[in-house]
This record gives sequence, structure tokens and C-alpha cells, in this order.
Amino acid sequence: MNPTSVRCCSPWLSSTYPSQAKARPTSRRQAAYRFTSLFLAICLLLAQATTLTAQTTSPLPLPSVTPASAEASDAERLNRLAQAIFESMSPEQRVGQLFIVTFQGHDVQFDSDIVDLIHNQSIGGVVLSPRTGNFSNERGVDTPRQVATLTNQLQAAAYGVLLPAENALQPVPLAPWPPRGIFTYLPDVTDAASGDLPLLIGVMQSGDDLPMTALRRGFTPLPSPMAAGASWNRDQVKSVGDVVGRELRAVGFNLLLGPALDVFSLKSSEKVNALGLYAFGGSPYWVAQLGRSYIEGVHAGSNGRIATVAGSFPGQGNTDRVPAEEIATIQSSQAELRQNALAPFLAVTRQPSTIIDPAGDPGATDVVMTSHMRYTGLQGTDGSVKPLSLAPELRTILQQ
Repeated sequence: MNPTSVRCCSPWLSSTYPSQAKARPTSRRQAAYRFTSLFLAICLLLAQATTLTAQTTSPLPLPSVTPASAEASDAERLNRLAQAIFESMSPEQRVGQLFIVTFQGHDVQFDSDIVDLIHNQSIGGVVLSPRTGNFSNERGVDTPRQVATLTNQLQAAAYGVLLPAENALQPVPLAPWPPRGIFTYLPDVTDAASGDLPLLIGVMQSGDDLPMTALRRGFTPLPSPMAAGASWNRDQVKSVGDVVGRELRAVGFNLLLGPALDVFSLKSSEKVNALGLYAFGGSPYWVAQLGRSYIEGVHAGSNGRIATVAGSFPGQGNTDRVPAEEIATIQSSQAELRQNALAPFLAVTRQPSTIIDPAGDPGATDVVMTSHMRYTGLQGTDGSVKPLSLAPELRTILQQ
């Protein structure tokens, strides 16, 4: 798996093992690749070039630039811009970009904890959920308006703007992007790159109502991945992704925590069987094909403004316990993993996505979320080894 074509993140990093965020890239090239939040935020912002609005966007004027090299691809230019911005940041800001966090409530005043994290600590993004009180799906609540208001306020905070709720759905011009000299690679790129960065704002929207669908009231009811997979119809699954992409974009999200690409295997535990609702099926081929169709739909419906986070690499579909309750050990050999669990991930990471590279693969994912489990085929049988999301073996797998 080529690490330059996909970004990888761990869902446990920010809340459970903050010390892991202190690792440093070892080269200039690795720096642009390993700072997932920074690079994706740049790609999405360049695709959007927007003012803050709830349902529509108004493009800001782009500077007149002359390419330094006609042969340089858009992806190469974005990597150069990401590198320039990275080098202009302080060590504290670089560490902050590693974190995508949750927070309680919807207070986005300047003295709130979340605004402090965004504006002063330069975190890479947030994940919103009704479970943490960020918004409500209760009867009588205009959930789309509530969510759009909050996402606009959060993005404004990243730019140092206090945006009252009553004004949050009005256009608010921000600094024009891209910065001066994006295509020239002159020193003024670094000078212009030290300003505020946009947030990644993520959400879970997997279908089948609770608990994996965060946005419900005022949004299109979605089938579960199991139901979509049972159709064996790529066009239908792409249409579901298209709906998700359009609706998430309309209320200010740019990061979808999904789809799950686990190849589900039936187990005896009733609680584990319930996990099958969130998988496209038990065939590696069909999970790969339908996963690609879903991702392509999200990209198309959002007009390239929603990045997908495919999980849970390298696959946890044959677990014998609920992942959220206990760290399991997957008893599969490397050959078994490659034949089954890894196949869907290979199918969505062969080429860069259209968000990472405009000439890329529309069915490729933008981010891979790692599983928090142990894998005997990759790590051996020692029960004391770390879960793969925190183990050095993960880097080796991604480079293969």
C-alpha cells in the first residue's frame, strides 16, 4: 500500500494516547504526508474557496498566478504548499494539527474550551455528535439549521472571527485562498502560509438510524450498509453516497467517518452479529466494489468537498467481541488477511483520491482509520503487544 496516496489516522490517538502525537517526521517529504489534517484541510479549502454559508457557497477571487513549471501536477503543487505551511508553523501548531477531537455542548464563545483548542492550540479538526450535545435531533428542532450554524461558527473561530449565532448563516468573507504564489513556489508562499487554517469537521452518517447515524431530523433516512450491500447494485450504493455527500456539504461538514470496509464473518455472539449492519457484506470482492461506489457517490454529491475515512484497517469483520468494549485479537494469518480483510482497502487506496489529486480516482478514499486490535498474522502471538493502531508494524504495512 502506497502511503503517498492515502492518509492514515487512529481514532484513539487524541483522547487515549496523547504522547503518541509527539513523534516527528524524519524528512521534508514525510512531513507533508504525515500531517493528515493540514493536507486535507488545504485540499478541501482549495476545492471549496468559499465564504461561510449554510446552503450555498460564493467563490472568492483567486490570485493571478503563473505556474513555475507546466509539468508540475496539481498534487505536487499541493504538496509544496502543504510543506510551506508546515515549515511556517511552530512546533506547538504542528502537534495541534495531529488532533481531531470531540467536545461537549455547542458553546463557541472565545472563552470556551473548544475555541481555545481551535484558535490557540491549532487543532486539526473536530467531530460533531448529538451524544456530546453539539446538536439535537429532538422533535421541534431544526437540526440542519442548528448544525450549519455551529459548523460556520467553528470555522470562523479557526480564522479568529467571533461569529454570533444570529449571523452565522450569512456570508462572512474570510482571507482569500490559495495564498499568493501557490503555483510559483517563491518565498512569498511561506510568508502567506502562516495565517489561519480551516478545520476538518467530521461526522458519522452510516445509515440505519441510531447509533451510527448522527444527523437524522431533517435529513434523508439512509439504509444500513448491510441493506445497501444486499442489493449488489453499485449504482444504488453510489446514489446513497451521493445523498450523504450533498447533505453533509450543505450543513458545513467536510469529513465523513466512513464507510466501513470490514468483511463481516458471522459469529455466534448476538452482540457481535449486530456489527454486520455496518458492513457491506461478507464477500471481499463485493465489499470492495460497493465501498468504492459509495465513496465515489460521496465525492460526487459533495462536489469534491467531503473527504471519506474508510475503516477499520486492516479489517475487523471477523472479531469475536464488540470492538468498543474490548481489544480483540484477530487470529488470521497474513495470507488470510490479504485474501479477505485487506482486499477492500487495497481497492480504495491504489491511487490518490480526487480530493488529494484532481486527476485521481473518484472511488479512492482520502483517509484510512486504523483498527484498535491485535493481529497475530502481522504481530505474532505475544499477547503483550500493542494494538496495531499504536504499534510500529502499522508503518510497515502501509509502506508495502
